[in-house]
Amino acid sequence: MVDNAAFDKVSAWILMHEGKQIGKVLWVVGGTWKCSIITWKKEVFGLAKDNDDALNSLVIGSAGGGGYDKRSASFESCLDRNGINTNGLEIAGRGEGAIRSYLSGLGIEVIEAI
Repeated sequence: MVDNAAFDKVSAWILMHEGKQIGKVLWVVGGTWKCSIITWKKEVFGLAKDNDDALNSLVIGSAGGGGYDKRSASFESCLDRNGINTNGLEIAGRGEGAIRSYLSGLGIEVIEAI
C-alpha cells in the first residue's frame, strides 16, 4: 500500500484469476463513492466475452449518504449497472469482506494496490 496524501481519495485493487491479472477495481472516495470495475476477462463475471458495453471505465457505480458501507454499496451498484447478477448475494452496505467473498466465489484473488 502507498502511504501518501495524494492517494487519500482513491483506492485500487488488482484482480487476479488463475495466476494472471484480469482487471482492476477503482474507487474515488468522498461524500459519494464512485466505483469502476475494469476487466478484459468478462466471462469470469458471467458476461459474454465480446460484451464491449460492460465492465469498462464508462459504467460507474456510486453510493452516497451515511450510515452504511459505501465501498461495498458502490461496488454492487457498479455490478448492477453492468447487468451482473450476484445470485442473491447481498454485497451493498456489508463491507469489504462481502466484496472479497463475492470475488473469491468467482475464483478472483484481490491485491490491494492503493
